[in-house]
Amino acid sequence: MAMNKKQLLRSYATGERKFVGIKLSEFDLYGINLCGADLSDIKLEEFDLARAILRGVILRNAKLTDSCLDSADLTGADFRGANLRWSSFNCANLTEADLREATFESNSFYKASLIGANLQGVNLRDANLQEANLSGANLEGAILTKVTFDNTIMPDGSIRTEND
Repeated sequence: MAMNKKQLLRSYATGERKFVGIKLSEFDLYGINLCGADLSDIKLEEFDLARAILRGVILRNAKLTDSCLDSADLTGADFRGANLRWSSFNCANLTEADLREATFESNSFYKASLIGANLQGVNLRDANLQEANLSGANLEGAILTKVTFDNTIMPDGSIRTEND
């Protein structure tokens, strides 16, 4: 089903929360509030979701490549199986987010909050985690090759810099 931003917001306002696989015709979703929505299988390539309020949103198997999620509130979001290549999460709140099985490539999480996030087994190769907070995050089996750490708070509360 194809929708524009206005139609999406109207449906959300009437209580609809299931938008699985919809196709959006607009790329600017800056500041949109879709808390608790099910956006599984949605394709949002090159979308602007900066400052979006997406607490508890389900984005399983979504395609969010090359999108901007800077300063977005993604607390408790479910990104399992999502394709997040080249997307930025600078200053985003990903507290308690489930990122297992998500695909990353050259992502930026500068100053992002990943407190208690589940990153088990994900490949974060070439990611920027400068000043990110990973307190209590699950990094078991995560690939951290060529990740940029600078004043990064690690899961155990220690501070890691690039020279560590």
